[in-house]
Amino acid sequence: MRIALVPNSRPSDGLFYENEQAFYLSFARTLGWDGAIPCATLPIAPTKRTDVTECTLVLAPGCKTGEMSAKRWPYYSELSEMFDEVAVVGTSDDLRLDDGRPMQFGPGVKSFVDQLTLRETAEVIAAAGAFVGNDSGLSHIAAAVGTPTVMIFGPTPDRTLGRFPPNVRVLRRGASCEPCWFGSRLRDCAGRIDCLAQVPVKTVAGLLGELGLFKRTRWI
Repeated sequence: MRIALVPNSRPSDGLFYENEQAFYLSFARTLGWDGAIPCATLPIAPTKRTDVTECTLVLAPGCKTGEMSAKRWPYYSELSEMFDEVAVVGTSDDLRLDDGRPMQFGPGVKSFVDQLTLRETAEVIAAAGAFVGNDSGLSHIAAAVGTPTVMIFGPTPDRTLGRFPPNVRVLRRGASCEPCWFGSRLRDCAGRIDCLAQVPVKTVAGLLGELGLFKRTRWI
């Protein structure tokens, strides 16, 4: 079967940098879809195979490698010390900071690093009480499965991604130079990624507390 696209039906490339969701939905509208802009959802049930529960904070410290590692917030280890039940997901590469230094987590932190499939990781995230991650695929999975999610942004934009579901809180420092990813990338801070380095641990922990997820934390 052949599908003929309407001439000039492709949206402008500029729309992609303004709103990725609107960019891709424009193709659906060309084919006749006229619904409201949806929020991403995944029908993933919480796993019962681990001891991750609604009292557990799941952390995903990584994202893509190479230059994309500039999206990594550097204080996951410190955040893990403020909560009683913490689990880490992802790959071994995710446990490295942008400069290559390894993250160190205490013995009380459950590690599922390099142990789960993507589906199993989603099930662990779905079972958790909250999730904290960077601008990354696992953060978007957390948003889609409905887990209360704090998504930390720095040099990359969040508004271009479209509407997030109500369980997501976007956190960024709000420096005048951010987001810089599609412009003078990391130039204003000489590559120090100040916008992430200056997001305090207590700010992230405080936001989790405001969400009413953890009554007993070490920082209260």
